[in-house]
Amino acid sequence: MGTQPLDHRNDISPLSVNETVLAVLPFLAFGVASLASKIIIFNNGSNLLPFWQTALRNPFLFFDGLVLVGLGAGLLKGFPRWAYSYLGWALLFAWWWTGMGAYGYHWQGQVWLPLAGVFLIALAIKRSWLPLKNLLLGFWRDWTLLSLGIYILYSFAFMIYDENHHPYLLLFIAASTLAICLGVWGYYRLAGPLGRVLALLGGLLAATALNMLNEATWDYRAYFNLPATPQKVNLVGLIFFSALAVLMLGNALLARWQLGRQSRLRKA
Repeated sequence: MGTQPLDHRNDISPLSVNETVLAVLPFLAFGVASLASKIIIFNNGSNLLPFWQTALRNPFLFFDGLVLVGLGAGLLKGFPRWAYSYLGWALLFAWWWTGMGAYGYHWQGQVWLPLAGVFLIALAIKRSWLPLKNLLLGFWRDWTLLSLGIYILYSFAFMIYDENHHPYLLLFIAASTLAICLGVWGYYRLAGPLGRVLALLGGLLAATALNMLNEATWDYRAYFNLPATPQKVNLVGLIFFSALAVLMLGNALLARWQLGRQSRLRKA
């Protein structure tokens, strides 16, 4: 499971099926954590629970543990491409939980310590800066990782369904998780930058459509005692998706130019 080299077509080599499963796993795990968080039993409990019980009761803390283990394994492997999924989710989780409170605990900057600890322990075990070097080199070789980072952010937004009380909420979370996972599967299994970004956009488009359907099929205004308004097609999601698509496709074209430039420099 080493770092994937550039192939003869100036593309990034697709991951194997096993490596792609590893790359998709944190996306699937977050969807499962979101599903679990909607089950009443996870929301019950004293505000004075020991931390280890809090971690077991909160599916998102359990998710973060999985992500940190995956990130550590990626660092020990020399940071192959699938490890970027874990890095992105680990960074997002630390940012999300800064200032978060649960079961009487309130996290601030200390929520970043486990992430820093994973890097320090892995580098100490390897006794080498090579994993960190490969991490940075991977960003330079493949600029579509910027689009993957954007995808992780909006995957989080589309799968969490916060303060949503649709009667079929669990089905919407499951369907959104499937759409998101298919998009990232295509990203890691395709070679060309444009194809990889189009796979991500496909996943986001499906998740956007599901989100719009969700909003159109439950009366959230009545639930939150908001003034009633006529039901209209929500165009904000499509407009936002269009702007996001332009940004990500521009990133794909820049990545393709960068790969071609690297190839020409090697031949010179």
